[in-house]
Amino acid sequence: MRLSIPIFHSGKVYTDVEIGKPTGKILADTRSALDDSQGNFFLASKVFVGGCIQSVTEQDEQVITDPVSLKSLISKMPHKTAEQVSREIILKYYNEDDGVEGAYLCPRCGHQLICELKETEDLTLDNRDFISNLKVNFFEEKENILSVQMEDPFVLKDRSEQRIVMEISSYSVEFPTLEHGINAFQTYGSRNPVKLQFALYANALTKINNEKIENRWRNNYGYYFLENMPNMKKDFGSLMDRINQYGVIPFVEKTCLDCGKVWKQRVNTSNFFDSALRV
Repeated sequence: MRLSIPIFHSGKVYTDVEIGKPTGKILADTRSALDDSQGNFFLASKVFVGGCIQSVTEQDEQVITDPVSLKSLISKMPHKTAEQVSREIILKYYNEDDGVEGAYLCPRCGHQLICELKETEDLTLDNRDFISNLKVNFFEEKENILSVQMEDPFVLKDRSEQRIVMEISSYSVEFPTLEHGINAFQTYGSRNPVKLQFALYANALTKINNEKIENRWRNNYGYYFLENMPNMKKDFGSLMDRINQYGVIPFVEKTCLDCGKVWKQRVNTSNFFDSALRV
């Protein structure tokens, strides 16, 4: 299968994977990873997709099957790509019915739209959303970099001495990987999703003012910079908008039956993905 966002690692680009069927051991290991790490879904995802991926193909068509190399590459897989691979594994092998029920409120009039499966002796009505119908967008660029020119520059000061370190007018990140997510979760867990998100993208920072940064700068200032930028909506929100353009797009169009309002609604896919851990 083609990856929505390739794996970029050591100057090479890996675009395709071959997936196999999860064994009972893979399911048990995934559940253990989730439970033992207090819900680190990045780690559980790595265990699940890592257990099911049989090969990874580079752009020049070199096929990687060595288990040690595969393990390293999967750590570098963008977490949004891992979501896509997980979906395909579950759709292909486990879920005979991928319909998702939900109750959605119209943002204009508040009317509730119920999406569900109704079966009677004479009639079946099904207006659910289906995971297999969700669109997948592919990242076509040759470089794994997303840059933001900030609306409001950020003056970075040394937190102990309050001296000005630099003025930041732009920053760049790579697509956050499973490795980035695992490390961020170990620091913040799931108790504060916003802090977890900042930590995730701090780990993925690659450039400040178009200059490459080292781990020392990233560790000392990365999280602080992202958390305190003055125009969060535009300067961080624009990055999130670009990231969310790719991978599985979990939004579907809804129409209010009362007032006719049309809007985009996020589909709750958590129960669907959780079904992969049930035997």
